[in-house]
Amino acid sequence: MEMQQRLEKLEKERWVYLGLGFLAVIAGLLGALLGSGFLGGGGNDGEILQAKSLVLRGAGDAIIVQDDNGKRRIALGLKDGRPEIVLLDKDGKRTAEFNINEEDQPKLAFIDALGTRRQRTGLVTGGEPTVEFFGFDSKRQATLNGDTLKFFNPVGTVISETPGVVKPPPARPAAAPPTKAKK
Repeated sequence: MEMQQRLEKLEKERWVYLGLGFLAVIAGLLGALLGSGFLGGGGNDGEILQAKSLVLRGAGDAIIVQDDNGKRRIALGLKDGRPEIVLLDKDGKRTAEFNINEEDQPKLAFIDALGTRRQRTGLVTGGEPTVEFFGFDSKRQATLNGDTLKFFNPVGTVISETPGVVKPPPARPAAAPPTKAKK
């Protein structure tokens, strides 16, 4: 019974992290861009929002969004030729990263106050979803890839693997063809 409870807890946490992470990224970007005047607006009432375009080329170029105190809060740029958005805390430390990995698939990672990646979610080649959980030591503790859940010991060896944990929803019955009303 303990394993089932752990699985249910991980599944709930996965959806919470996915939802909160997505909302945080979108809200943070939108708020920062609107507040900074990058999309127009700039906080003036009644002003029409107009998109401004900005094109950067070359290594090391990035769009940096700062808060009212001049602190960097969002960085948008390229890392190894792939797009990346980084959210920074009030001290300039990374808290979340959204990027495209080597396989050209999206990844979203959450980083704790010590700079350790604690959770990462995204797609792997073929579009299958994956969620990974890491300990304070940056070592993988658990993964959920498609329908397989794995737990790891401190040296990275799989100690438990449960295929078929996540069952796909039952197929919906085919919709009946529309019928013509009789006159």
